[in-house]
Amino acid sequence: MRVRRLYEYKTEGNSFWMKLLLAINLVTLIALLFSYLSYHTSPAEIFLPVIFGITYPIWFLLNFLFILLWLFLKKWWLVFSLVAIVLGWSHVSTVYQSGDKQDSPGDGLQLMSYNVRFFDVYNSKKDTTHDSHHKIYRFLEEQKADILCFQEFYNEDTPDFAVMDSLLAIQPAKNYHIDYFKTRHKYYHWGLATFSKYPIINRQRHQFRNSFGNYFIYTDIVYGRDTMRVFNVHLESWHFEQEDYHFISNFSDSTQQEQPIKAGLKNIYWKMRSASMKRAVQVKELQNIITSSPYPVLVCGDFNSPPVSFVYNQMTTILQDAFTHKGSHFGTTYNGLLPGARIDYIFYDEHFHAESFKTFKKNYSDHYPITVNLSTHTDGKE
Repeated sequence: MRVRRLYEYKTEGNSFWMKLLLAINLVTLIALLFSYLSYHTSPAEIFLPVIFGITYPIWFLLNFLFILLWLFLKKWWLVFSLVAIVLGWSHVSTVYQSGDKQDSPGDGLQLMSYNVRFFDVYNSKKDTTHDSHHKIYRFLEEQKADILCFQEFYNEDTPDFAVMDSLLAIQPAKNYHIDYFKTRHKYYHWGLATFSKYPIINRQRHQFRNSFGNYFIYTDIVYGRDTMRVFNVHLESWHFEQEDYHFISNFSDSTQQEQPIKAGLKNIYWKMRSASMKRAVQVKELQNIITSSPYPVLVCGDFNSPPVSFVYNQMTTILQDAFTHKGSHFGTTYNGLLPGARIDYIFYDEHFHAESFKTFKKNYSDHYPITVNLSTHTDGKE
């Protein structure tokens, strides 16, 4: 009798843990399905899936681990997560690329996109030994890209931080299109910048209707017998302040009180919601201008959106993503609070073919630079 009771106790205990694990599995499964919804639905219509789209790699990994767990325990429940992963399998390649698909770059066009975080001017001003901007210069000098697109560009009309003079001296792209969204005291400038080794024949700026500091520029560049239009884009930022980053970093701190936690979460929620809704409108504006281009199109920029998002969906309906064609391993481009995020992209149309793609893990900014080598039908030759 005693043995029987012990067996029943163990059976009931096992049943409880199995039910708990299954319940957790169902939560992660629903979260994964919600992340897919963020790809197809505009944040202007429904915002909640955006949060799950940002954290898609986490939900994918958890469901994959549950498949292994149920397989080990010989439970048919693994079907739930397996079906969920299969339904969104196309998203995996936007986050991770296996193997090395690089072709020989040859004599094609090398294009770089880099959010330089204002060349780290604020830290450099506080501490003269802080030399991130000099490291960026050396990196650019080594790469010798034909076209460079900078987001969060900064320049001073002073000898102390004369970025323009330094860039023109160290790399071959001497033609430029710079557009500032803010100037202070006539000497200090913030904006977007595109540098080109080839002649520029047209420069235009498009200001998003719902934003001040976020916009895009496009530059018409003569490349051999062709003219191409290069877009340099910076979609709406999250606009997190230092206190927001501090709150997120210390969220698990048990010493935080309930009221500050609620206030912090509410503040972050509304900033994320506002930025996501703005980007949904901005990408439509960008899409309209791209599709009306009389020339082949290249698009570089900081889109502040992961691959599992409405913004990415809209871009890849008209253009190709260089990473998914020639990238390798994880495509992380953001070197900030959210590890593993890919929010910087290079897109191109059918006139181009990607030969190679690379993400440089350089900690000089909160973004990593990305480059692509492209060929065209004429290869830019006469």
